Amino acid sequence: MKLLGWIVVVAVAVVAVFAAANWSLLAGSTSLNLLAMNVEGPLGFVLLGAALLFAALFAVYALSLQTPAMLEMRRNVKQLDGQQQAEQAEISRITMLGSQVEQEFASLRGMLADLREAAEQRAAGPEQTLMTSHSENGRLH
Repeated sequence: MKLLGWIVVVAVAVVAVFAAANWSLLAGSTSLNLLAMNVEGPLGFVLLGAALLFAALFAVYALSLQTPAMLEMRRNVKQLDGQQQAEQAEISRITMLGSQVEQEFASLRGMLADLREAAEQRAAGPEQTLMTSHSENGRLH
C-alpha cells in the first residue's frame, strides 16, 4: 500500500477511536442552528456525517482525476501492443527476405559453377584439338 493509503487508514482509525471514546457526548442531544431554523439532534452524529460526506466527495474527486489517466494508460498499452505486433511482423518479413536472398545466392553460385565448368570445357576442347594436331604433326615429320 502506498504512503497516502496508510495515512488515510491511520486517520480513519484515529477518528474511530475518538468517536468511540466520546460516544456519550456525540450521541447527546443539543440545539442545532441551521441558519434558517433550529433543530434538536445529536451534534456529534451531524459532524461525523459531514466528515463522511466530505470524505466521499474527496474520493469521487480523486477517482475523477485518476480515471482519465487510467484510460490514457490503457490506450497507450493498446498502442504499444499494436506496435510490438507490427515489429514482430517486420522481423518475420526481414527473416523471410534474408532466407530468400540466401536461396537466390545459392542458385546464382550454382549457375556460376555450371557456367565456369562449361567455359572450362569449351576452352579445353580447342586446346585438346591443338594438342592432338600438334602431336600428329610431330609424328609426321
